[in-house]
Amino acid sequence: MSPQSSQAALAALNGVRPVLAHFDKPRSAEDLAADIIDLWAGAESALQTLVGNSSLTGQQLVRAARQAELITLDQAHALLEFLAARDRANRTSYKPTQADGDAAVDGFKSLESALAGSATARPAAAATPGPWVPTASSLRSPELGWAPDDRNAGFLRVRGGGGRRWQYWRKRH
Repeated sequence: MSPQSSQAALAALNGVRPVLAHFDKPRSAEDLAADIIDLWAGAESALQTLVGNSSLTGQQLVRAARQAELITLDQAHALLEFLAARDRANRTSYKPTQADGDAAVDGFKSLESALAGSATARPAAAATPGPWVPTASSLRSPELGWAPDDRNAGFLRVRGGGGRRWQYWRKRH
């Protein structure tokens, strides 16, 4: 994410911040619906700026932001819940609930946190385990008459290591 696109997206988000203040007080269903729709319009504009594609909207826009790793999976889910609340609020026969308002606020705040840089802070990569090396405890003991062999004498399934591993074995005589 370039600093310019991030700053422009934050500016778009700040443009609808006054609407966010309306969610603190109770109001009619029509007002709540209008606020959800207005808040989504600002969030969508910020996402379009962030992604760099103004032709994408809705789920496709959230998908593009996620695929570009501009937002985390949790942030994408919050934005999709916000979008669903906006879609419901857009229907004239639907009366939005407080849960719809909460989804809108959560989605807005998750986008805000992504723009603030928390989405770009990647956790340290988990150490990848090295190649599996058999140990005396994970193989049949040579004292019992079994020993590894390079020839195709037979297979023995070895336990441990998190996966199925096969080792060639032959019986000592």
